[in-house]
Amino acid sequence: MRITSKDVLHNFYLPHFRVKMDAIPGIPTYFVFEPQKTNEEFRQQLRNYPEYQVPSDPKDPSSKPKWEAFDYELACAELCGNSHFAMRKTVRIVEMEEYEMWAAQQKSYYLSNIRFKDEDPNKEKLFSSEIETRKEEFIELLDTALITAKKTVQFSYVTFATGSEKLTGVSRYELDNLVEAMKEKKGLRIQLAGHTDDIGEDALNLALSQKRADAVMKYLVSKGVDASRLSAKGFGESQPVAANDSDDNRAQNRRTEFRVVGQ
Repeated sequence: MRITSKDVLHNFYLPHFRVKMDAIPGIPTYFVFEPQKTNEEFRQQLRNYPEYQVPSDPKDPSSKPKWEAFDYELACAELCGNSHFAMRKTVRIVEMEEYEMWAAQQKSYYLSNIRFKDEDPNKEKLFSSEIETRKEEFIELLDTALITAKKTVQFSYVTFATGSEKLTGVSRYELDNLVEAMKEKKGLRIQLAGHTDDIGEDALNLALSQKRADAVMKYLVSKGVDASRLSAKGFGESQPVAANDSDDNRAQNRRTEFRVVGQ
């Protein structure tokens, strides 16, 4: 069992298993214990006691008997402010088969809560599975663009430092997919396009979008793509794909893409 305190020192315990632990703010701490009875097995023992035959909710005579509503629990042993009683959590001990079914449905804590956040030590690189998945996505987008009239692919993972034309570290993976595609498709020629939202002066946005398109072109050339097959143009805020009326919409408008002009 893994716990990370976010505010103060908490003194957690599992009373039914005689396990106790301090949770220090910001540091993951763990219970390691081996339960002997599932919740259901313990309930069956409790049903033999008269005091567990009473309604589980004293205000509702029709509620389940106390033994049937029983669950193991995680509790906080110290009065630690207004959030003290919010620390109380249900703990379910189940058979291995049920646990394995549940575990298979859970998302990775790291991938769901830390990946690509500021605290992620690996935020500037991709894992092999991510590289492969993103490559497949890119190939599908490019193949679709080659047979449609618009012939445009928007980069999904090419980003820049805020207010700058400096490419972020993870941008190279998607750009490398384009490099590989251009080496395989010898006749492919593209125009790179930079776009911004409407925050700031028009002239500055136009200049920034041009610098970003140029930065992508420079990267491709550095990887062996002939410059004669590339061109770069900044459009500033002139071609939004969404109304610039919210943070999410403005994020959509800050984009880099390329259009196939020859194949």
